Amino acid sequence: MCSIDQDVDMPVPKSKITTRRDLLQGRCHKCKEAPPVVDMKRVQYCRPCFIESVLYRFKLAVMRGSKEPDGAKVCIAVSGGPSSSLLLEGMKRFHAIDPTNPRKRRKFSEMIVCYIDTAAVLGHSEKAVEIDQAAKEAGFEFFRVPLESVFLNPDGSDPGVLVPQGINAQEIIQLQMIQQSTSVTPAERLQQCVHALGKATAKEEMLELLTWKVIIRLAKREGCAVVARGDNSTRMAVNVIAQTSRGRGFGMPVEMSEHAGWYKGITIVRPLRDILAKEVAVFNRFEQIHAVLTPEFTTGMPAKASIDRLTEAFVVGLQNEFPMTVNTVVRTAAKVVTGYTDEDTTPCPLCDGPIQKSSSDWRARHTVSNLAAVKNPASTTGGVKQKEDGKSSPCSNDCACSENVTSVTVPPPSISTSCCSSTRASAKPMDISPHICYACQNLCRDVVDTAAAAAVTRRKTAAPLPTSQNPASATSIAASIAAPPPEQQQPAFVLPAYVAEAVVSRKGRDWMKKEIGEFLIEDGED
Repeated sequence: MCSIDQDVDMPVPKSKITTRRDLLQGRCHKCKEAPPVVDMKRVQYCRPCFIESVLYRFKLAVMRGSKEPDGAKVCIAVSGGPSSSLLLEGMKRFHAIDPTNPRKRRKFSEMIVCYIDTAAVLGHSEKAVEIDQAAKEAGFEFFRVPLESVFLNPDGSDPGVLVPQGINAQEIIQLQMIQQSTSVTPAERLQQCVHALGKATAKEEMLELLTWKVIIRLAKREGCAVVARGDNSTRMAVNVIAQTSRGRGFGMPVEMSEHAGWYKGITIVRPLRDILAKEVAVFNRFEQIHAVLTPEFTTGMPAKASIDRLTEAFVVGLQNEFPMTVNTVVRTAAKVVTGYTDEDTTPCPLCDGPIQKSSSDWRARHTVSNLAAVKNPASTTGGVKQKEDGKSSPCSNDCACSENVTSVTVPPPSISTSCCSSTRASAKPMDISPHICYACQNLCRDVVDTAAAAAVTRRKTAAPLPTSQNPASATSIAASIAAPPPEQQQPAFVLPAYVAEAVVSRKGRDWMKKEIGEFLIEDGED
């Protein structure tokens, strides 16, 4: 008989701790047989299981990111680094036919390898030979495209360059530029475009966006519906912070989302988006994959040399202490939603990224640079100026539709003399700042800051002011300041001609839309 006063010793059942996987000490977390050799995010793998895990995530990212129907053509963008080498090897295995499974079909019909040669800026042109050999071993067609080809038309013709008519350091919002022909080679134009920027961050950014422009152009020319990039998970986490700090937060979904759909007719896939940089290095070592290392602007420099280097050191340091840092940043950034999908969102002529509405007006109100633009920022929005009689005009130069004569320049024969032409870029001065994104405005601002710093340096080294003992004319002093010695001269800043063509075309569309706006029928109206 049970008694409430009697103490009964009964064993307390121990609750079994349920885990995602039963772990065995000193064994691989996946096969639970072989001893582990790799510890990634506090998960230990043996060598075969680790290789299988990386390839599985690689294949899953390709299938999840590419919604194109079977039979599409793929352009594999490589740079020769560790991630690009893994990308090339992974796409080779993904494209191979499994002899044990005859029912398996290829997802893509053809693959090509694209390498953008930056030897004109960074040197080391012999690296392209090694990448060509790796592409041929994989069985893919190899395309080596020099980066300076961005200054030429897709058909190889020379459209000229876009050069600044004048940069005023006190009006950093405006960058008046003019398109003109030149005898300078495309390689020298590229050097002028990059080296005119003062900061290493700006040089890296300009090199990156020009490289991406050439890749997209090649993919369209070769009929590729998919472009594969070698951005690993660590690099994507670094880009989230670095691009946001540079002013590209509005276009973050284009870089991070798997189904952004920003580039018409081209799908961007990142097969390494779930693979860490450390995993890339270990995989390449296990599979004996050779990487071609190309020095960059900040190679061998401290972490504070650029925003990208500083952000990389910060993210890698956090990842070592907290293994889920990179995964959290990437997955969180992929959920960010901006208004880049709006119907009236336009691409930036320089970087092809989305332009946030009224970004120029916001800068005008928050930057002490041009009082006229701050008082009346809407007067320059969209490149449409108001005349005194209340009518609008897409031009601010001395053409038939403009009354504001600024300066007269002689255009080259291959360029249209009418600034109203939508087929060819104008040879008249134009302010490109209202038509480019906020980050590219900051990029052009670096040119102004560099020019202003160079002007201050020239003034310090110029002749002394005229005195009674040392008379000198103001003209001679101004001439000495305007013509510095060759070692102190800054390279002229130039931009590709496609920027001018896009700006002129957009100005014409904005002006035409404003003229016929009252006759347009909005959605929902009877």
